[in-house]
Amino acid sequence: MWETVAQAIINGLLIGGIYALVSIGVTLIFGVVKIVNFAQGEFVMIGMYISFFLANQFGIDPLVSLLVSMPTLFVIGVLIQHFLIRRVLGPNDMPQIFLTFALSLLLLNLALMLFSANYRTVHTSYSDEAIHFGELYIPVAKLIAFVVAMALSGALWVFLHFTDLGKAMRAAAQNRDVATLMGINPNRVFCVALGIALGLAGAAGSLLMPFYSAYDGRRGIAGHSIHRRGLRIDRGIRHAASDACLQADRPWRRESAMKTRGLLWLAIGIAALVALPLVVKSSFAIDIFIRILLFSFIGVAWNLMGGYAKQLSLGHAAYFGLGAYTSTILQVDFGISPWIGMIAGGVVAMLASLPIGWLCFRLRGPYFTIATIATAQALMLIFLKFRDLAWGAEGTTIPNLGSAPLMMQFETKAAYYYVALALLALGLVITYVIERSWMGYYLVAIGEDEDAAEAIGVNAPKIKRDIYLISSFLTALAGTFYTQYIYFIDPATAFSFNISRPCCRAGSAVRSAACSSPSTA
Repeated sequence: MWETVAQAIINGLLIGGIYALVSIGVTLIFGVVKIVNFAQGEFVMIGMYISFFLANQFGIDPLVSLLVSMPTLFVIGVLIQHFLIRRVLGPNDMPQIFLTFALSLLLLNLALMLFSANYRTVHTSYSDEAIHFGELYIPVAKLIAFVVAMALSGALWVFLHFTDLGKAMRAAAQNRDVATLMGINPNRVFCVALGIALGLAGAAGSLLMPFYSAYDGRRGIAGHSIHRRGLRIDRGIRHAASDACLQADRPWRRESAMKTRGLLWLAIGIAALVALPLVVKSSFAIDIFIRILLFSFIGVAWNLMGGYAKQLSLGHAAYFGLGAYTSTILQVDFGISPWIGMIAGGVVAMLASLPIGWLCFRLRGPYFTIATIATAQALMLIFLKFRDLAWGAEGTTIPNLGSAPLMMQFETKAAYYYVALALLALGLVITYVIERSWMGYYLVAIGEDEDAAEAIGVNAPKIKRDIYLISSFLTALAGTFYTQYIYFIDPATAFSFNISRPCCRAGSAVRSAACSSPSTA
């Protein structure tokens, strides 16, 4: 027993050294540039592919390819900072987070296009070598990677503490404005910081290549709003409705005509959506539309948190998975209809959101975002271990009952299409009601300035808790539907981070559409 524990500790320490190298890069970016780079893992992937290409084409050892991957990613980091990140730096964290998410998605899909989804490996002379100590052993490849990672970490420490540029970076991290007054060029410092961080990611990728496989990392659901109101803070939140009415400068007839045209286009859109399965006969096309409607519904649920209140949650996969597992367990083990399980899953998600929200809402900005990611990943690990209750990592298939509408199983995809459309309609109606209630005004106030909202009497913790309950409930409904649609569930699919990504993209699209549309209030 102790040999197994000791071996696990050895392997954990060795691989942890490489992960620490990646984390140092993330910390450097956050400390100096004040953004969280959610694409850091994709830059590790680039480093791995560079090493694979050099080894496959020229026979260059991955350790030697460090001399190529690090400078290459350093240059990429400088260019990204100068041409992209520099343009979104500001007090609002959301553009910065979405930009790094966009980079992540771009790199993932570019890797998929260039290298396909196949695993790529590099076998070296030391890949299978190990140093033995009785029952224990130390893999040579991991040991070399650990030593090099620690050497690079030490070199970075020396650079930051004993060079002028390193001291300038530390000064900019402590107080950007004072550093600028002292003659430090912030853009130059930021470019170097991001270049070093991505260079470390490239180094980590090269070090991983002898014993790890390079692939694009795609798995999960992707693979198988707000119109801002003008609030006069000096009059208080309860006068917001009257202020909104006073802001109407256009003649009544013109506004009435715009409302009529809006209702006409809405009716045309609804009719087109309802008639689409009758016109489109391709099962593949209907499947695409089902997924579009599903992600739109998840985006609407997310938008209540991320759009109105500007609480950027990337952990909604937790509630998607809880809804999926609750309904599946009730169906498989107790024979309860997924229609009932869908509501039960929503209730379970709401209950789970209470302690999660209590913990996460103590944080703000990127710290809140990271905390929500951690909750989803923690739940995924928990369900991976529940073999008796939740089937562990293997997952399970949903019994195919043929045509059984009461069990949410249909012979044609058109029926699933209408269920997804009904879910989207439900989400939009709930959003419409909330937006025009006092809660909607409170959410907008919290999103614009939470401290100012609390100063005029808004109970921000209660409002955020309540909207989190509603958002988690709706997300859980989507989890049940998706599980019934694909007839399969496992933790990697139900709690995948790839769920939160399209969730945020769809929610941002909903928010942008609402912002660009004329007000009808």
